Amino acid sequence: MGVGKRQQERIRRAAMIHEVAKAGMSSSLLEEEPFLRAEDWQTLSGNAVLVAQLLNTIPSLRDLSPIMRHLRERWDGSGYPDRLEHDAIPIESRIIALCDTVDTIARGRPYHHTLFARRIASQLVDSAGKQFDPAVVRAFFASSLRPKLILKPT
Repeated sequence: MGVGKRQQERIRRAAMIHEVAKAGMSSSLLEEEPFLRAEDWQTLSGNAVLVAQLLNTIPSLRDLSPIMRHLRERWDGSGYPDRLEHDAIPIESRIIALCDTVDTIARGRPYHHTLFARRIASQLVDSAGKQFDPAVVRAFFASSLRPKLILKPT
């Protein structure tokens, strides 16, 4: 993706904060995502804004604020909280969003069974240009990390 060392470090730090932020959310929101009500989506959107605002108050983490705010934006502009699309979404957010999705579906959630690698790959390809930046999807498949990914049902 042409992401330099500094951006890689920002991605690593933001991804860790994202995992911590999920710990503070209601498990019902995390586990029922496909069936959320409008007010649930508002809660999730508000959480993204709140995390970004909190990071803005910490000088050493301030640079992660836009990354965290826009993790749930979608390439097609249908995400939240700001309905950004395409390159308006920070590249770091686009990369973490794809990785988080792979992690989520590889681990499994109550609303779906754990998917095998082929089905995950198919889902990523189907979501390219909609949920995900097509260039990030291509980079994922070209990555030296992908062959190391071992996905088994839980």
